[in-house]
Amino acid sequence: MRAERIEREAADWLAARDAGPLTLEREAALQAWLAQSDRHGAAFVRLQTCWDQANRFRRLRTPDQPVNLDLLQGAQRVAGSRPWVWLAAAAGVLVATFVLFGAYQSWGTQVYRTPVGGLARIPLADGSVITLNTASEVWVEFTAHRRTVRLLKGEAQFTVAHDPHRAFDVRVGEKTVRAVGTVFSVRWFGGDDVKVIVTSGRVAIVPTVTLAEIPVSVLPPSIPTIHAGESAEVGPHDALKVRELGATAEQTVSWTQGRLWFDRITLREAVAEINRYNRRQFVIDDPTLADLHIGGTFDAADVESFEAALRSFGMQVDESDPDTLRLSKAPQS
Repeated sequence: MRAERIEREAADWLAARDAGPLTLEREAALQAWLAQSDRHGAAFVRLQTCWDQANRFRRLRTPDQPVNLDLLQGAQRVAGSRPWVWLAAAAGVLVATFVLFGAYQSWGTQVYRTPVGGLARIPLADGSVITLNTASEVWVEFTAHRRTVRLLKGEAQFTVAHDPHRAFDVRVGEKTVRAVGTVFSVRWFGGDDVKVIVTSGRVAIVPTVTLAEIPVSVLPPSIPTIHAGESAEVGPHDALKVRELGATAEQTVSWTQGRLWFDRITLREAVAEINRYNRRQFVIDDPTLADLHIGGTFDAADVESFEAALRSFGMQVDESDPDTLRLSKAPQS
């Protein structure tokens, strides 16, 4: 009975997330539920795997005919009576893009990476979880005295289990983000600029050369900290630019649910972001379109929906190249 209750609660949390980004309070409640037991985390990741893949199946079709729904009748019957039971069963047979790496990360060193379009949740030995975005790579080292993650490229979210004796440090080049019992994401594509978003708790931006001088439980006033609902851009020479995210805090990490949220960003920025998740690439042929502002929420791997949205903005899409979607202004009628 306890196992069934955990499955039901996990399914309820997934349904809440699927309905839209959680508030900061609800996200904190979810993280508290996950931290209560390893079984909670295992159930959540297992059902999340199936949930994401089921969303992809709804879009599958042959080029000239609809999906054969008869192939899904058995699953639909089970889902109609007990959705969480169907999700748990299907999770065992689906080959998912959303990957759970192995069991729990043990002490030692391990490298994890995702391909283009991949998304992975990685449970760690201390109860922490790494969510790894598309085309990203991390190096994890756990010892009796420290917990260190190196973000080698890309983007990752860290849900950090509190440990009063071991800091949780994310190193990016010569910069280090130290967690203080929190949920935060780090984004880096090389160079000097690093972006940090804090969903709950707070993090410290620590110069790597001074790490050994800072105790786990003490942060000197000189060390800048970023709090929940804030983002920070760390530039050359540790220059720090912090801003309040306000109502957009949840949307900025919507990628953890396989979605991209654009709030009046330029077409140039939107195309660069959607291209990170797909091998078929958008190219802006008409430079006058590059600074057009667009908005909306999109499935990161759903090129067709993004293409349809661009057409609604008055753009023409040339699909003659199977690997490239070229954008220009639609002719005036």
